[in-house]
Amino acid sequence: MDLHNSFRRRESRLAAYAAVIVFLAAASGSQPPDRSPDYVLLNGKVFTAFPAQPFVQAVAIRGDRILATGTSAQISAMASPLPKER
Repeated sequence: MDLHNSFRRRESRLAAYAAVIVFLAAASGSQPPDRSPDYVLLNGKVFTAFPAQPFVQAVAIRGDRILATGTSAQISAMASPLPKER
């Protein structure tokens, strides 16, 4: 009988934790912050100084940071479809 009660308590705690997580996720805001790059440089040959991938085709930049490097297709997918207003 103790084993059965132990499982029931554990299930109750898990259900309570799940409910709290769902509530916090819903209350945290509906829109994630904008993470799209300010600039994308495509179809180039960019030296990275990284031995595993010394050259890439494209770069994504936000502010004064490089967000990502990769192929033109990968970086194009990161770009916002509409221009940003400044």
